[in-house]
Amino acid sequence: MATKAQIAERVLHKLKVLEHGETIDPGDQAIVETAYDSAYALLDHDQLVTWGSTDDIPTAAEIPIID
Repeated sequence: MATKAQIAERVLHKLKVLEHGETIDPGDQAIVETAYDSAYALLDHDQLVTWGSTDDIPTAAEIPIID
């Protein structure tokens, strides 16, 4: 399971905004977390998530969320 902060870091690595060993910029992290919150709200509206908005993201959902 991953926190929103961990997911944000992995997204920024994937987008090549953040290099390994680099410290995440709080502004970049906020952008990714806001996007996650928006996507979560859409999925929750359609009852497609089984976890709460403030819960850690289940391992099985990490890759789809990051993508």
